[in-house]
Amino acid sequence: MLYYVIRAAVRAGIIDAEREMGKIKMPVTKDDKLQEQREALQEERVRAIVADEQRKQAAKAAKEQGK
Repeated sequence: MLYYVIRAAVRAGIIDAEREMGKIKMPVTKDDKLQEQREALQEERVRAIVADEQRKQAAKAAKEQGK
């Protein structure tokens, strides 16, 4: 049973890798577009959080140097 689970995971990984390299052309579905939008929004949120933390660290460092 474990053999089949591993085999399926490896096969899916190979298909994903080939799709990323452009060897396999898959039609873009509505679900694919929604997933891309979700990933873009998540990335935007992460960047906003990182930028906010960097501003906080810079303000803290400036405050400490001002003492």
